[in-house]
Amino acid sequence: KDSSYSKLGKWVDHQRQLYRLRAQGKPTSLSDERIAALDEIGFEWVVVKRTGGGRPVDEPHHVPHGSVEDSEAMQAQQAQAAAEAAAALEDDEEMASGAHVSI
Repeated sequence: KDSSYSKLGKWVDHQRQLYRLRAQGKPTSLSDERIAALDEIGFEWVVVKRTGGGRPVDEPHHVPHGSVEDSEAMQAQQAQAAAEAAAALEDDEEMASGAHVSI
């Protein structure tokens, strides 16, 4: 796996975990500003798919295939989002180590 996508996946999972904890009324580092910024780009907070037995399981959001132009544009958007998420991940790691950086 490409390490940038692996890091992005971990970051996305972490944001979703913080969101669930916040919804339960627990304190988290997930700010209103970050939620608003992620909402603005269409972040999927909860992604659920039903298995054959009806049990919900998390699944990555799937976007149907479109034209080649759409695909190229989507890849460019995904690359930009991955770069922004990687930068945010670095910010999160800095915050965890004691430095304070906010989005």
